[in-house]
Amino acid sequence: MPTATSIAFIGSTGATVHLDGETLIVQPLDQTATILPIGLIGGVVSVGAVEWTTGALLSLADRGIPVVFVSGGGRVRAVLMAPSMNGVEKRLAQAALEVDRAALGPRAVLLVREIIASKISAMRGILAQHHRSHNDVDLSLPMTQLEMLEDRVMQAATIDIARGFEGAASAQYFQCMPAILRGELTTDRRTRRPPGDEINAALSFGYALLVGEITAAILAIGLDPTLGILHPPMEARPSLALDLVEPLRHAIIDRLVLRMANRRELLPNDFERRDAGVYLNDSGRRVFLTAYAEIMGSGIRTSAGTTRPLRSLITDQAMQFASAVTNHESGAS
Repeated sequence: MPTATSIAFIGSTGATVHLDGETLIVQPLDQTATILPIGLIGGVVSVGAVEWTTGALLSLADRGIPVVFVSGGGRVRAVLMAPSMNGVEKRLAQAALEVDRAALGPRAVLLVREIIASKISAMRGILAQHHRSHNDVDLSLPMTQLEMLEDRVMQAATIDIARGFEGAASAQYFQCMPAILRGELTTDRRTRRPPGDEINAALSFGYALLVGEITAAILAIGLDPTLGILHPPMEARPSLALDLVEPLRHAIIDRLVLRMANRRELLPNDFERRDAGVYLNDSGRRVFLTAYAEIMGSGIRTSAGTTRPLRSLITDQAMQFASAVTNHESGAS
C-alpha cells in the first residue's frame, strides 16, 4: 500500500519516463531530467501527455506501486496496479451492500447520510473560516442554512431525498464564492464537463487528483472502486472513489484553490480556453501540482496531539469504509 507521504507527481507535457536500475528517470522537454528512486515512491500520479516505457510501468506494478493517469483536463483515465488476490471478503460485502442500495435498504441510506452530512459540514467550515477572517463579509445566513440542510440529511428516509439536500447545499455554498474570492478569479456556480471558468477548472483538476489517489488506496486494501453507494455503479466510473472523496473535496481542494486564487498564486494566464471550456495550461498545472503536493504532505494535528500528513486522510477514508462494510457499521466519513 502506498505510504502517506510518497506520492510522485509527473505533469510536464511531452515528458518521458524510463527505468534505470532502481530509479525512474523523468525527462521533460528541454529541461533537466529528474531522478526518482523507486524505493522512496509509494504511488505516482501522471498528468497529461507523458510517455512511459513498458519497463518503468512493470517495475512499479511488480512492487505494488499504483500509477494513476489523469488527463490534462482533470479526468482520471486509468489506474495501473497489479491485480490484488486479497480482499475477497471485502468485495463480497461490497456486493451485498450494493444489493441493499438497489433495494433502498437502511444500511446504504445510513452510509449516504454520513457521506453527504460530512460534505456539507466541510462546506460550512470553509464559510465559517472566511466569516471569521473578514469583517466585511457576513456569511451567517448561508452558514445557518447549510447547518439546517446537514440536519435534514441525517433525517432523510431515502438516498434520493438526501441527494436533494446535497444539491441545495452545493448551490447555497457556491453562491457565496464571489464574497470569499478576493483575487482576479471568481465563480458563483459549479460547472464541469467542461469547466466554465478558471475556478471550476482548478477545482475539477484538484478533485481528479484526489479521486486518483483514493482509487489507488481503495485498490490497495482490496476493495472494488466501481461499487459505490452515493454514486451508483456505472461503466468505467470509480463510483466508490467518488463517494469517499466527497467529505474531502471541499476540506482539501476547495481550501487550496481559494488560497491560491486569493494569494494570486493562480492567475488568468495559468489557464487556456479550448473545447468549449476552461482548463489549466502547462504552467498552471505545474503551479497547482506543486501546491497540491505541498499541502498533501503537510502535517495535521490529531485528537491525540500527534502530527500526521494530510494525505493520511485518504487511507483513513478507505479503511473506515472497509470496516463499515465488513462489520455492518457506519463510518464512511
